[in-house]
Amino acid sequence: MEGWIKIHKRFLDWEWFQEDGMVRLFLNLILRANFQPRKWKGIVIERGQLITGRKQLSIETGLSERTIRTCLQRLEDTGEILRKTTNKFSIINICNYDTYQLDCFTNDQQTTNKRPTNDQQTTTNEEYKNIYNKENSTKVESKKDKLSLSHSQELLENRSKKFYDSLISFVELYGKEMIRSFYDYWTEPNKSKTKMRFEMEKTWDVKRRLNTWSSREKINHSNNGTANKQQQQQQRAREIEELNERLLQESSQ
Repeated sequence: MEGWIKIHKRFLDWEWFQEDGMVRLFLNLILRANFQPRKWKGIVIERGQLITGRKQLSIETGLSERTIRTCLQRLEDTGEILRKTTNKFSIINICNYDTYQLDCFTNDQQTTNKRPTNDQQTTTNEEYKNIYNKENSTKVESKKDKLSLSHSQELLENRSKKFYDSLISFVELYGKEMIRSFYDYWTEPNKSKTKMRFEMEKTWDVKRRLNTWSSREKINHSNNGTANKQQQQQQRAREIEELNERLLQESSQ
């Protein structure tokens, strides 16, 4: 591999300079980054970018993959690099790559000649950053949605348990069966699984609701008892009628 890079003395003041692994990894990335755009498997790898992976970086630097992962994250967090990761490789973009290539002693003409390349690289970095931020934003939003749904379900379960606990003291008065049916009815969740039936009521007093529930059950039980008595009386009437018909038939014979 040919070519060279320039490191300013300010590198000594870099916040990660005392971290051996950070220095080794960052210098490796700068040295291996493309000096000119190249195509790789149909992908254009721009100036200041490189294709790599944790295993490859581990072999090249002698650092563990775990250390590589930590260092890459630090470099990304502090704005040294940008990453676009797939399940097979990562495209790493060295931010301000030209800082490590420009010659401070070039004349104005040379600087002018290099300006289009620098401007193009700046545009490329900006476009790459926009793509990265957009993809990363989508992932973050998706993750937020999943966490929000999971959090809502967890909160719903906690509120349901709290509601159940509030009914325990009434078991002795109303019985387990009634309390259970009361609980099952009022904790039914809405379609979005964010609220239970009792939470959608404008007012709620558990004592009054239980009293009303108990009264309705008694009325239903009473109505059921009356209906059973009426059915029994009708059955007896039919039996007596059938018996009379048989007696008439036997006497006529």
